[in-house]
Amino acid sequence: MIYFLAEVLPELRHTRAASKLKTDVTRIIDPDRDYREAAHELADVETVETLTGMARQLAERERYGEAATLLERCLTGPHENDPGTLIRLAEVRFLDGQYEDCLSALDDVQEHHPGFRSEEGHLLYARSKEALDRTQDALATYESLASYARNEKLRVRYRLLL
Repeated sequence: MIYFLAEVLPELRHTRAASKLKTDVTRIIDPDRDYREAAHELADVETVETLTGMARQLAERERYGEAATLLERCLTGPHENDPGTLIRLAEVRFLDGQYEDCLSALDDVQEHHPGFRSEEGHLLYARSKEALDRTQDALATYESLASYARNEKLRVRYRLLL
């Protein structure tokens, strides 16, 4: 028993399961901790990292309009056409029901980065077309995505739309 307490137990805290448990318990005890930390970091210095961190926290709280505003602020200077930020912006717009704006952000990715591939972005594109009742366009997009993606969610959505 002493060996377990002295040698094994301290090493268990370095496992993935222990880390997840700690995170889950922290979220239960203080659900707004990450939000407060993101707001504090953003107040200290405004960078793409702090803006996207705060946008993520706002999106988790279903404050999509505010999250989109922060992400749009990231799209300046050298980050003006950053594909990762544009895809995050598209996702927030999709969740907010702004499907045309979601498509617009994803079109910007393709316009400025023609060879860029993102399963997540491609799936958002198909789902936005589906939400706008552009069934044939959505089917074509799902079919194109299915040719390279390994995402089961997309295959289910494609079959349901068929």
